[in-house]
Amino acid sequence: MIIIIPYRAGDYVKKIESSFERINMKGLGLQNARYLSTKELTPQEKADRKMNFIGCFELIDKEMRCYVLEGLGGAGNCMDEFYKENEREAPNNKKFKMLYNPEIKFKDRIY
Repeated sequence: MIIIIPYRAGDYVKKIESSFERINMKGLGLQNARYLSTKELTPQEKADRKMNFIGCFELIDKEMRCYVLEGLGGAGNCMDEFYKENEREAPNNKKFKMLYNPEIKFKDRIY
């Protein structure tokens, strides 16, 4: 999922970051959001293809913020939950753009 908002869109930023923190605290079994920035996955967690958390990075310039998020898709998983909390209230415009298709998923590859 990609979300693009104006740099000074404080309400959207709070909503996006609050959802991200809550979902990841639950998915990673953390009690406090401050541990999210220092959480290192164990080898077992890295190998777990069903670990239900959202990976994200944010690009910022003086005008816009661009969030790039990924996680498990499908009903009841983290991306579905995040989308339902942050879905568009109107078609894409200059104040909020979301690029997301819940049907597009990566499949496990067998080598």
